[in-house]
Amino acid sequence: MLYAGDNGLSGSITVFHNDFEDKITRLRCTAVGLSTTECPAATQFDIDDDGNLNTNTRVNVDEAVTQGVEASLAAPLGEAVRLTASYTFTDSEQKAVSMRASR
Repeated sequence: MLYAGDNGLSGSITVFHNDFEDKITRLRCTAVGLSTTECPAATQFDIDDDGNLNTNTRVNVDEAVTQGVEASLAAPLGEAVRLTASYTFTDSEQKAVSMRASR
């Protein structure tokens, strides 16, 4: 939903809910206790903000749900200044993860 007033005030709100089946996601091997050599063959590497090399793989999430709300508000504070604020709340749940090979 979007609002735009004649005085320059504007706002929007979005509500969402997604149900996924057979979603493919990235899994950091070290986060689940797997060493680099134990990580499945289809691996990817990345470097995090601290400069650490991470080993990742893709896994199948049998079921997942994401839902939330996004809102924004903007108001003029003068001819050359505008105040804008936004907020996002997201709730997600992975219901079952499978280590079977991703397609």
